[in-house]
Amino acid sequence: MSTARPWTLVAAITLLIYTQLRDLLTFVLGGLPGAAEIIPPVVIFLAYVIGLLSIVASYGLWTMRRWAMILTIVLMSIGLLSAAPGLTAAPTRELQVAALIGVVSSLVIIILLLLPASRQAFRSQQTQLA
Repeated sequence: MSTARPWTLVAAITLLIYTQLRDLLTFVLGGLPGAAEIIPPVVIFLAYVIGLLSIVASYGLWTMRRWAMILTIVLMSIGLLSAAPGLTAAPTRELQVAALIGVVSSLVIIILLLLPASRQAFRSQQTQLA
C-alpha cells in the first residue's frame, strides 16, 4: 500500500486542521470578537459540529479514505454557506474579516481536494484496496 500523498492533499489537510482547531479553540476559550453576541446561536452550534467532524475527516484524509474527501467537501460547503452572509451582514469589521477568512479557507480546501492530483491519489488508493 502506497502512502505517498500529493502536496495538494497535504496542504488541504494542514489548512483544514489549522482552521478548525483555531475556530474550536476560539469558541471554547471565549475569544470571540466584540459584538459576537449578535451571531445567531445556530451558527455557533454549526461551527462546533463542523469543527469536530472536520477533525475526524482530517484523519480520514490522512489515511486517504474516500468518505473523508466527501465529508470534507460537504462540511466545507456548509461552512462556506454559513459564513457567506457575514461578509455583508456582520455588525463589525472584525466579524466581516472573520467571515471572509472562513469563506476563503473553505473554498481553498474544496479546490485542493478537487484538483486532479488529489483525486488521482484517492482513485489509486481505492484500486489498491480492491
